[in-house]
Amino acid sequence: MNFRKRFFSALLTLALLCGIGTTAPLAIPQSVPSLGQASGEFDKNARSNITFAIHWSNATEITAIHYGEKALARGEDYTISEDKLTVKKEFLFTQPLGASSLTVTFNDTAQTRCSREISVRLDAQVWIHTLHPWLRFLADDKITINDQAAYNDFVEFLTDTKNWNYVAQNIDVISFFAVTTGAAMSDEVVVKFCDMVKAVNSKRAAQGKGRLQIAFEVGGILSYQGAGAKGSREETYYWFEQEALGSAMPRMKAQGVYVDYINFDGTISRATGNQAAATGKTPSPQCPVMSQAQAISEIVHLMQIYQEYYADVAHDVKFNYLFNFPNHGWKGARAITFDGSGYGDAYADLLALDAAAKTARVPLLGFVLDSPYNYRNAVKDIDALKRCLEFETEATARGYTTGIVFNSEVENTRGDKSKNFYNASLQFIEAYEKNGGKPNVYICESWYPSAPATHLPENKPYALTNLAKAFIDHVKFGVPVQQLPPVNWLCYARSFCELLWESIFCNPCLEYRQPATPVAEEPAYPLDRYVREAYLKPIWEGGVVYQESVMPLEQPDGSVQDIPLLYAADKILSVRSSDLRREYIQGVDYALVDGRLRVLGGTIPRVPWNTLYPAQEFESPPGSLLLPGKTSNVPWLWIEGGSLFHSRQLSVTYQHSDAYTGKIPPRQGGQLPKTLAKLETGAPLRVLVYGDSIAVGAQSSGWCGVEPNTPAWYELFADDLQDNYDSDVTVINTSVGNAASGWGAENAADLAANQYPDLAVIAFGMNDGSGGIKTIRYILNTLKIMARVRAQNPNCEFVLVATTLPNPLSTMATGRHEIYRPQLLRLAQQGVAVADMTSVHQDILSRKRFEDCSANNSNHPNDFLARVYAQVLLETLRTAES
Repeated sequence: MNFRKRFFSALLTLALLCGIGTTAPLAIPQSVPSLGQASGEFDKNARSNITFAIHWSNATEITAIHYGEKALARGEDYTISEDKLTVKKEFLFTQPLGASSLTVTFNDTAQTRCSREISVRLDAQVWIHTLHPWLRFLADDKITINDQAAYNDFVEFLTDTKNWNYVAQNIDVISFFAVTTGAAMSDEVVVKFCDMVKAVNSKRAAQGKGRLQIAFEVGGILSYQGAGAKGSREETYYWFEQEALGSAMPRMKAQGVYVDYINFDGTISRATGNQAAATGKTPSPQCPVMSQAQAISEIVHLMQIYQEYYADVAHDVKFNYLFNFPNHGWKGARAITFDGSGYGDAYADLLALDAAAKTARVPLLGFVLDSPYNYRNAVKDIDALKRCLEFETEATARGYTTGIVFNSEVENTRGDKSKNFYNASLQFIEAYEKNGGKPNVYICESWYPSAPATHLPENKPYALTNLAKAFIDHVKFGVPVQQLPPVNWLCYARSFCELLWESIFCNPCLEYRQPATPVAEEPAYPLDRYVREAYLKPIWEGGVVYQESVMPLEQPDGSVQDIPLLYAADKILSVRSSDLRREYIQGVDYALVDGRLRVLGGTIPRVPWNTLYPAQEFESPPGSLLLPGKTSNVPWLWIEGGSLFHSRQLSVTYQHSDAYTGKIPPRQGGQLPKTLAKLETGAPLRVLVYGDSIAVGAQSSGWCGVEPNTPAWYELFADDLQDNYDSDVTVINTSVGNAASGWGAENAADLAANQYPDLAVIAFGMNDGSGGIKTIRYILNTLKIMARVRAQNPNCEFVLVATTLPNPLSTMATGRHEIYRPQLLRLAQQGVAVADMTSVHQDILSRKRFEDCSANNSNHPNDFLARVYAQVLLETLRTAES
């Protein structure tokens, strides 16, 4: 007999009113069958079953399950055990990324259907692949890095993790080339390799990060006969143990290190070679005649062997198939290389491997396209980029992931090969994404012994780990890939306009220096007042940071998270109010926790989140402004005028032992010989500052007239020149708030040229970028300013300041500020230097929050960031020998 729910509800109400059963509420039975949780999420990397609780009610069985439009098979795709429905990981693994409905039909009288959403995801990954021909497991290989350190093999080389710490902490997967080298891996090498992996993972765990995953590329396996003429299972395993990775894997497992991914490369050539012959094209001599079905069977058989090899441990190995994409045709069209013959049709191979892998139920995760997009010997009328994008679309539709090896064929061109390779590889990413590409895996690798010239350290420009760092910054932290140093030569075809542009604006290489190891030191200056020497001490030098600003900002939930500093502090020496008058007490007002500042329940005032980022629009008080935010979570930003924002911050002085991780501005004094000659000979120097409100010095404490009365950045710069040289330095500042470079060009004759400067500091860009001014217009305006100044004084030299960045939560953060920087760098030449504040600000923001460095929550630097402006200008004026 069935009772309606409202009857039981009324009965329960009556019982409670009568005081009956108040300690054990009456259970109300479900009237219709259903599933428990509202949704499920499947991560293709984690590969775990999804289980739903079943509330049977008056149903006794499930008659059908559909995933989207697909009917699932019991036992194969899902299982039912009493009151649990388990959707198997083997089925979910084959499904496309994104959300789909799981619809369950019950056998109750109404044949009730219950739907739950399952989301299949794979977070974007960054891989680094050590594929140089000499970077293998062979013990007789020698590697020389920077002519200083020699390593016996690449495991010993990579064990030097202090030289690639950032990459080791943030990379998802490290991949190795394992062609016919399994037997060559001695026990000593295996132990060293595993020790390296465990050491990296120990550091990652300490920082709350997941473990470093391992991939091996198994290539060149054309001698395999597993599904060919010989084909016996015994011979297959013998080959696997002796020639493939098999001999090393059990020794790795014994060390507690497992292989996560196997990338197969090479076997497909045996299928496509036969296709090439059938179509009248010349097959590769490497490829034996074999049907596509035989070759695909061989590949799947190999996957099954690797899968069986890991059957005894609780670990899933996943497979990718790697296409040397330029060597293959596509949808009937010819290949890019080898005069168009290549290995056959990658589209046909994709379809065949898809069908075979799903039938065999092997964990084929996806495909990797090894696709240098500017092959120097390429067939010129083929759009390689378009092919990659089409491949991604086809693979995604079938439930597979796509990885792209973003390398480039520019290593044999003129000029700095490492630099060209670095830039072209990142430009490949830019072009791929701008055309709609969205790969799941970004792989940083190089085939070439001369590009890059070195692997380490990661802070050396254009080293392989330095390129991997740029990949990580882009994929994981959203840094636009346009933020590149200039490229002097590229080997692929360029339009006339591009070539003309580069021929005009092609600057010499600007070398960013590596930071020195911090030297332990004690504070040398008073901490309760402004002292210029302390404020001009470069942030990238020494072991003490003076008066670094932070803001005790509450999160939306009212909590105050531990505040990151520029470095991980070893010891806090002082925490003071922004005016430096009040000193707070350690242990009462604050504490040092894991290198960060923790605000305790003392007297330090906190700033509510809604003060800076209100949820609703309101009429702002005089001297402030309310601007729209960039996301629905931050609809509004309160922009404060005057010294109010400054007063909400703290000043922290501390000791540290870790090295600076950012870019140190290049010394370009050699490009300003006339300026240095005046300084060194004691001749008067007339300096013009011409720019926007940042150039005015807006909202420095000295500009506001509040303590500690820190001067504007250009005053700090000029005062230091005055003290360090015998020259009489005069500064003329004709900057105007809210100005952009167009205004600067229009007024350059009166406000810049007529001042007859010896050195002109041109500092526009913030308002240009926020206003969406195109890069070409910004550069042309800058050139006009320079031309008009030179017309009055041909001997004038210039420092062009690449702007800092606006609040990333603001609509002013258009991305153009970052794009201006590489084009501004192109203007560097004799008589012109570029002070790269953009890169320095980006490096600071990778460690600190925007609110800690701002004077108004929008675009004006506070005392701390203004000091960095002066430090960067002074560093720019130095020579390499300084």
